[in-house]
Amino acid sequence: MEFDEYLAGLGEPALAALLRARPDVLVEPVPRGFAQLAQRLSSASSLVAVLQTLNRDQLVAGEAITAGRQHELDRGLFRTVLPQLKALGLVWGTDLRLPPLLAHHWSQDQGHGIELTGPPALPLTSADADALGRAAQAAAAAVLDGVTSLLDKATSRPITALQKGGIGSRELSRLARELAAEPGSVALWLDVAGASGLLGTVDEGFAPTTDYPGAEKRSGPAVVAARRGVVFAARGRPGAPRPADGRRPAACRSRAVAAQIDWFCPQPGRPGRRRGAAGGGAAGRGGRRHPHRAGRIPHRPSR
Repeated sequence: MEFDEYLAGLGEPALAALLRARPDVLVEPVPRGFAQLAQRLSSASSLVAVLQTLNRDQLVAGEAITAGRQHELDRGLFRTVLPQLKALGLVWGTDLRLPPLLAHHWSQDQGHGIELTGPPALPLTSADADALGRAAQAAAAAVLDGVTSLLDKATSRPITALQKGGIGSRELSRLARELAAEPGSVALWLDVAGASGLLGTVDEGFAPTTDYPGAEKRSGPAVVAARRGVVFAARGRPGAPRPADGRRPAACRSRAVAAQIDWFCPQPGRPGRRRGAAGGGAAGRGGRRHPHRAGRIPHRPSR
């Protein structure tokens, strides 16, 4: 059965779930018919996007199917993982077919073994709701203070824009240096300022809009940002929801999640991976590999 025939035979709920999982295939112009949809789902760009979401068990199963070794996997766990791969449009049919480009990639990328483990058990810990609220308020206030400092800085000197649009790494580094902040924090402040309508384009690049000075005088930048849809934890907000039974909500310990992060986000270029496999070579050393080069698909972005 060809991929487009398989897609045509899906029920409406299954097809809708597939499109929700692979939203990149619905960019304009939208596919006209199942043949075009199958072509987009099988394209390198779409496969790159979906492979970045897979956990280790899904990668193990996909590589095993490609090598014809799925019978060596734990049957119970494989029965759980296989529908997940089918729901993502990566496997179809009773003979377990794959998009050709994906099959080629997984045939060269057998670094995850053939052991399915299931999701790791993460111990839970009680979370102090009041402490979490105070931490959220402090984090929100810090972001809003950063946005204010950024806008004040851009008032005296507009932020230089690239000719192709956006802000370059050199300008971002300058702002981080002058604001004594990390570049990642400055990037967040820029996003918040832009989303709140307080930072706009001018001939020189980007500068505060006319809303910023007047709004700041009326009610302060924090309230202005909150009114414009920026996430803001209101200090001392009455009526905050509490658990009905009075118990504190449970949460996973960050250290426990970090210890098991490789299951949720498998990394390329680990020991034992072949240098020719996707994600190795220049990408594994921190460089960039073009996703379409030699028909290979990196399943994780370079770090």
